[in-house]
Amino acid sequence: MRIVVVLQEQIAQEMRAPSRGRDLESTSVDAQELQVAASELGISLSPMYPEVSHPTLQPFFIIEVPDQAIAQKVITRLSKSAAVEAAYLQPDAEPPGLP
Repeated sequence: MRIVVVLQEQIAQEMRAPSRGRDLESTSVDAQELQVAASELGISLSPMYPEVSHPTLQPFFIIEVPDQAIAQKVITRLSKSAAVEAAYLQPDAEPPGLP
């Protein structure tokens, strides 16, 4: 199962920045809160479009989870963060319906 997380633009930029030489103190309070929540939940956020630099797509991140119960726990927790604009379970892919 995949959770889609949409971050605030500034937070997305911080989360995408190379981590070398960057510590928790050099990030914003909202980014720190998000990192702590991810650590406590045992999850990692990955850019949905890692090779894309277009600002419209940069805020989208994904989290892989094993089941619905964990997905709901993660969505509930992340939705409380000021860094998160939206968090939702990505619907399963389905073939187009027949007319």
